[in-house]
Amino acid sequence: LSHIRGRGLRIRVSPQGRGRPSPIQILGDGTWNDRWAIDMGEYLTDNALFVDGYLDDNAQRDRKRFRSRIYAHTSRRPDAFIAVAYDAANLMASRVNAISQTGHDARLALAQALSETREFPGVTGPISLLEGGAVGRKALMLTIDGEEIRARRTEQEEATLRQGRGGGDRN
Repeated sequence: LSHIRGRGLRIRVSPQGRGRPSPIQILGDGTWNDRWAIDMGEYLTDNALFVDGYLDDNAQRDRKRFRSRIYAHTSRRPDAFIAVAYDAANLMASRVNAISQTGHDARLALAQALSETREFPGVTGPISLLEGGAVGRKALMLTIDGEEIRARRTEQEEATLRQGRGGGDRN
């Protein structure tokens, strides 16, 4: 198998041989942040890198609560799109609830409050609104590690972690 397919994309892969370290593949954006990208047979996507704005894990209490609430309503794990929408709704609700004015003054106060947003705590991480209305947030570098998607660590930490589990010896 020299390629895998996912969501209409075809990615060239190199099977790992005994004694060789896992090749690092760069897959791209958050489209890959889904369990379908994990090849559990030959580990062809193991050690692959991609970037996204959300990681569905239980590392933070707020994220755990968010994940449970979304799952209770949809019977699905949340993805980045749902997480960004959730953060946007919470940001807007927090700003609207803090406004005491009415009518046109309320709209001006809301615009001002939104423009001053810095480090708003969201499930996708801290959110800031930048000049011109752009949203500033940190992207996450993610990796496929065996049968899970997780945040990528430093190269030294990755090498130690994967070596300890026999990370280049799967075939």
